[in-house]
Amino acid sequence: MRRTDRETTREEAWRIFDQSAYSVLSMSYRNRPYATALSVARIDETLYFHCARDGEKIRAMRENPNVCLHSVARMENCAEGFTVYYASCTIRGIAQEVVDEEERHRALLALCRTFIPQSMDMAEQEIRDLRSVTAVWSITVQGITGKRNAEK
Repeated sequence: MRRTDRETTREEAWRIFDQSAYSVLSMSYRNRPYATALSVARIDETLYFHCARDGEKIRAMRENPNVCLHSVARMENCAEGFTVYYASCTIRGIAQEVVDEEERHRALLALCRTFIPQSMDMAEQEIRDLRSVTAVWSITVQGITGKRNAEK
């Protein structure tokens, strides 16, 4: 990282990830860049997301499972200083489809807990109802970095 004065600790990078509303997954498909926004849940240092069973993202990850995920937890323009205050993290890892039913179930519950904790009483039924049309993918994290430009 060029601006080492803005680099965060690994722990702070994970906090930034946990506070972000969504992430952008970047990959390479047919030797071209491809990126898409995702809702991602974390269990320890493994990330999970759900999606359709087919599509460009799926084909890209099958062709090249090396991915990069970028999350922003804070962004605030500061006109007086001609700057932006922000907190972001970048994660590099390997994507793979989750085929083990127990892991799929844990991942889907984690997504529900992360994004709709107020509806956990309906989560099990929703997971059962959408099981046949929902794919679950994991990202095994190989590295995480965080960066912050905080108000002085």
